[in-house]
Amino acid sequence: MRRFAYAILCCSIGSIAAGSLHAATPDKALQDLNQFWLQQYPDAPTPDHVARAETAAFPPREREPVANAPVDDCFYGIGDARNGTAAPPCEPGGVPKVNGGYVWGMAQSDDSLWWGTLANAICTVFKDTIGIQLTTENNAYVCEGAAGQAGVPGMSDWRLPEIYRYDLIKRTTVQPTLSGSGLADLQKTMGLRAVGALNDVVLLAGPAHSEDAVYVFAFRASTGSFLGSRKFSDYYNVRGITRIGDQLYMTVANNSGNGSILRWSGSMGSPLTFALVGTVPSQQAAFAAAHNGYLYVSTWPDVRNGGGVVPGIYRSPSKLGADGSLPTSSASFIREFGFDEYEPDAVTARSYAGGAMASFGGYLYFGTMHFPVGGIFAALRTHELCRVTTCNPDYNLDADRSGSLDATEILGAFLGTYRATSVFRMRGSSVELVYGMPILPSYDPVSRTYVNFVPNNMDNPEPQLGYSGFNDFFNLYSWTMAVHDGRLFVGTFDWTFLLGTELFASDAFRDEINAIIDSGIMDTIDPEDLAAIRFPLIFPGADIYRFDDTTGYALPEAIGGIGNVANYGIRAMVSGDELWIGTANPMNLLAEQAAPVAEDDGTASTAQALRPTLGGWEVILLRGRHGVAVPTLGVWTAGLLALVMLLMGIRRFGHRQG
Repeated sequence: MRRFAYAILCCSIGSIAAGSLHAATPDKALQDLNQFWLQQYPDAPTPDHVARAETAAFPPREREPVANAPVDDCFYGIGDARNGTAAPPCEPGGVPKVNGGYVWGMAQSDDSLWWGTLANAICTVFKDTIGIQLTTENNAYVCEGAAGQAGVPGMSDWRLPEIYRYDLIKRTTVQPTLSGSGLADLQKTMGLRAVGALNDVVLLAGPAHSEDAVYVFAFRASTGSFLGSRKFSDYYNVRGITRIGDQLYMTVANNSGNGSILRWSGSMGSPLTFALVGTVPSQQAAFAAAHNGYLYVSTWPDVRNGGGVVPGIYRSPSKLGADGSLPTSSASFIREFGFDEYEPDAVTARSYAGGAMASFGGYLYFGTMHFPVGGIFAALRTHELCRVTTCNPDYNLDADRSGSLDATEILGAFLGTYRATSVFRMRGSSVELVYGMPILPSYDPVSRTYVNFVPNNMDNPEPQLGYSGFNDFFNLYSWTMAVHDGRLFVGTFDWTFLLGTELFASDAFRDEINAIIDSGIMDTIDPEDLAAIRFPLIFPGADIYRFDDTTGYALPEAIGGIGNVANYGIRAMVSGDELWIGTANPMNLLAEQAAPVAEDDGTASTAQALRPTLGGWEVILLRGRHGVAVPTLGVWTAGLLALVMLLMGIRRFGHRQG
């Protein structure tokens, strides 16, 4: 059944490609790319889709929000000197603003849960990742960018990261205090991305906002007392802290251009020391997981140095000790899988980032991450590079040979390099595609467009369970994974809130892209040009999917942002006695408090009223019953219809036979 569906797909895509090559004008290429994606993902609602959209805010019944970002600011307009100076009540003309956008890292230590935050993430991450200071405002969020007067020089939307400690017994939240050098170090930190806990010590780490360094902060978990902080000047980024057995491992990016894996060698008395246990060449070390006796890491491209090495999955040369330890070593980890072994387009492959990982059922599961404009950014940079140097093979997006790029050529490259998250699993040296695309657009040097629709590079290009994004075109990240209660949970990033004309219409986006690649090609984009693109059906809000075993489909545990569609990402996931979720939600203007929410009586009629759409991070407890799907109908019919994305996969790929 699944192979038959795959054969039909190949034939239909082949007809598109054949027509494109005979009339590969930029307009025709854009039409074919749009048609390709619409063949994979629907753009018009069916009755099932309508039902799912109406119940998208329906969360698991055992869902308990325990903390959320405070409304801590007033916004008076871009560039106003009063911004960032005082919390509500606001003066006339001001609106409440919530700066806390991400639970950027989270860990549990016995009876306490700790997390660190990142403020105004859309604004600060764009600046940190690709050097763009967005200056934009809409109903959901604002970035002041270069026009702002708050924050720090070069990053006006920065706000001081926050540290939280939640007492699991008393159910209370406090913010441990810092002073002196600790506070001074926190004021130099962009946000706290990596959090880990071991032996009553909690570590929180984050990149500096204005220098190439990483800052690490240590606390005593049981009391919340501050133990110290330290600046690490050899690194410019930190991706995570992962507990493996009785060890903590921190993954970082070096200023030398490589990635490092560090084992915590500290103690309560000296908590800020690490030992190097391995490296990854010309990449950032990202997520980490233990599997089959080894330590595995996924990698990110080293964008600062050109991102020439395609990211992938690496394994430690030595086995982990009984306590989870690796010996001190500067040796490179062994490359087990590169994302170019799946992605057929060479330029797009270099834009991939390794996502979350987990060992489950004898397999190592891992996903991919795709920055919303990462593919087109890589394409434009490569285009400019190949204009001034000789590239082999050549890469030129000027399809009509006019000497410049127009909107149609840029949008065609955007759709050609666009990728939703894929999920793989590895056993031994064998890698299988679980959720992904059997066919992908690839650059054609003859037409200078993305009209080659080719199989992916896997030995078996057919995905086992469904298409990329868990059959959702807008799920770009496999951002978190956790094995809890014998099941594998995967949290996504859904970029719907950033969709539309916003990024392309921003003057700052145009100016910075033009400056980075030393051209004016972005000046050709008019917001109305996007109207020509028909995007697949939108279901806003991040999702949590659950694998109950290694043979069945991933089931929707929570969809639509766990009831708040402004939660566009599941940024942190911690498995203890319960499953703890930290969200990514930088919608900083959605700060007005809504009316009290309705009680959940288990019926579809109250589903929409369960949660207001509010901005700012949330910490949410999921417990008890697993998922929105239950084996009875009646009042649960609406919940069952939330399985529409799963059903799309079954319709295309047939039932799994084990």
